[in-house]
Amino acid sequence: MKREFPLFIVDHNRAHKFGEVDFIYCSDIDNGFIAKVEYMDGIVEEVGEDYRIEPGLSGSNLSAKISIKRITGKNPDKTKIRGLLKQAMKYYTSLSTFSADIGNITVRQMVLFIDTLILDGRKNAIAAGSDYNYRNTVLTSIAFLEAIKKELIGV
Repeated sequence: MKREFPLFIVDHNRAHKFGEVDFIYCSDIDNGFIAKVEYMDGIVEEVGEDYRIEPGLSGSNLSAKISIKRITGKNPDKTKIRGLLKQAMKYYTSLSTFSADIGNITVRQMVLFIDTLILDGRKNAIAAGSDYNYRNTVLTSIAFLEAIKKELIGV
């Protein structure tokens, strides 16, 4: 049967109270799960029963750790879950990282970068809470970024 919805859904919102982490949901009926993705300093590679750590993201000195927080599948199989966890990490890193040749950067890459800045700005606006000046500065920055993006894509 063909899947009618994505296997993985990533929450980059960070409007939660769990810190600077993202969550990824695996919608597999039998082996689904909710996992937390966080970044770690250093280059570490490790695989456990319910987590995995991938080293050196985008050539940096960072590693990403994905760990299962809740199993949502009806018939969990540890081996299949480990495989899905590996796929989830690959999917997450493909969404979260991209390489660009600075001397030959495309408009699409510029727009993706601006979208990342806008997303981070929205998170900062939420985190600003009742600090009016900080929130206003962040919202102004977001408005500038959106205007630059419109100019780049010709809208």
